[in-house]
Amino acid sequence: MLNNPFRPEGWQQTDAFLDMNHNGIPDLYDSASDLDHNGMPDHADVLFDMNHNGVPDSHDLTIDLDHNGFPDAADAFFDLDHDGMPDRQDVLVDLDHNGFNDGTIHHF
Repeated sequence: MLNNPFRPEGWQQTDAFLDMNHNGIPDLYDSASDLDHNGMPDHADVLFDMNHNGVPDSHDLTIDLDHNGFPDAADAFFDLDHDGMPDRQDVLVDLDHNGFNDGTIHHF
C-alpha cells in the first residue's frame, strides 16, 4: 500500500485546495488520485514509483523526488517545491504551486 512521500509522519495539511495530481479535484476529496501517473489509484497502488525508476518506492533506497542528484534519505537540501529553500527550513512549501502553503509537519 502507498506510503505517500508528500504526507510524511506528522503532516497536517493546511491548503484545502491542494491538488498534487493537477486533475482539478482537491486531494482531500479525490478518491482516484494517481501521483505516480501509472494508471492505478494511489490507495490501491502497491507498486507506487514516484521517480519512475522501476523500483517501488517502498523498496527504493535511491529515491530522489526533488531531482537534485542526492537520494532523499541523505539529502540535507531536500527542496520538493523547487523554491531554493530546503523544505525543513521552508515556511511556505507549495507543492502544487497554487500560492497556498500546503501543510506543516509536526514532529512528535
